[in-house]
Amino acid sequence: MKQKYIITAILVAILSICLFQSCDKDCPVCPKNPVPDSYYIYFSKYGDLYNNTIYIANSATNSIIDSFSVSSPVRDIAASSNGEYLAVNLATDSILIIRPQTAEIVQSIYLPNLETYGHPVFSNSGNSLLIGICI
Repeated sequence: MKQKYIITAILVAILSICLFQSCDKDCPVCPKNPVPDSYYIYFSKYGDLYNNTIYIANSATNSIIDSFSVSSPVRDIAASSNGEYLAVNLATDSILIIRPQTAEIVQSIYLPNLETYGHPVFSNSGNSLLIGICI
């Protein structure tokens, strides 16, 4: 009888530890505070006709991490879905396709009266550049 009592006590102790264990800081299965996603934000100072600078900010740190200059004032910026390319609409009716990691200009496209076409937008696949009026 005493042996059954000891086995039962051990089982209750093990179950208590398993079921009622509290989460402490060293616990690998404790819920962790969510880490904010980190995104790159590309922008230029809107309305500044002499601003040729594109800034790169990090959303997690809420700070500007880099910048680079282009040949003319910037109207619009569109990023591909994978972040590999930027389409930069310049005030000179040109669009530059740029790799933002290196600021390398991959292609320059001149379209007369570009402002009448609308804003550059990448397709969902990131392989096509669309230019149209956003409604």
